[in-house]
Amino acid sequence: MQPGDGATRTGSENATGGRDNENRVGERNRGTGHGVGERARGAEPGVNDTGMTGQRLVLYTDGGSRARGRRYAAGAAILAEGGDTGSSGTQGVFIVSEKARYLGDVTNNQAEYLALIMGMEEAEAVRGPGELVCISDSQLMVRQLNGEYRVKDPDLRRLAVRVHELARGFRPVLFVHAGRDHPMLARADRLLNRVLDRKLAEHYIEPVRR
Repeated sequence: MQPGDGATRTGSENATGGRDNENRVGERNRGTGHGVGERARGAEPGVNDTGMTGQRLVLYTDGGSRARGRRYAAGAAILAEGGDTGSSGTQGVFIVSEKARYLGDVTNNQAEYLALIMGMEEAEAVRGPGELVCISDSQLMVRQLNGEYRVKDPDLRRLAVRVHELARGFRPVLFVHAGRDHPMLARADRLLNRVLDRKLAEHYIEPVRR
C-alpha cells in the first residue's frame, strides 16, 4: 500500500477492471489450517470444488504492480471455514475460488479497492448471503471501510460506496488488516502477478540482433 489518495480520521463507487481475468476453482486439498488473523500461518489450504453449506467465507485480496508505471492487477482467494463441504461430508478449510484481473492505469489504493470489489462479487457468486471476512494488507482501505478514516478522494469514495453496496449481501461482513507476509495474501499477490506477466509478455518486442 502506498500513502495518498487522501485519508483523515473519522467516517468512510464502481470501477472497471480489465479484460484479462483468471478464475480458478479446482486443485485438490494439500494441507489445512487457515483462518483469520494470526491463526494458522503455515501451509496453505487446498482447493475444494464441492458445494458448501454453513460456512464462513474468508476473502484475501491484493492489488499491485511490479513495474514502476501504473499497470496494476488484482488478485483474490476465497476460503470456506467450517461446516459441511458437500457430498464428501468433510470439514475444515478449503479454497473455493481464486480470481485475478488486469486493471490497467489506476493508483495503488484504487487497485486495493478494485481487488476487494472483485473478490466480494466472486464471494457473492460462490455462496451468496452469509458471513464474510475480508482481509487485506491495505491498512488505509480497511480503516476507511471501518469508519476510522474519512475517504477524501472522489474516486475512492465511489469505490467505497460499491464495497458497502456489496456488503449488504452478506451477514455480517468484517474488514480486517493483515501483514503482507500472510501466506494467503502472498497467494493473492502471485495470482495478480501471473496476469501482469501475461500482459507484459503481450507488449514485449524481441530486440533486433545484428
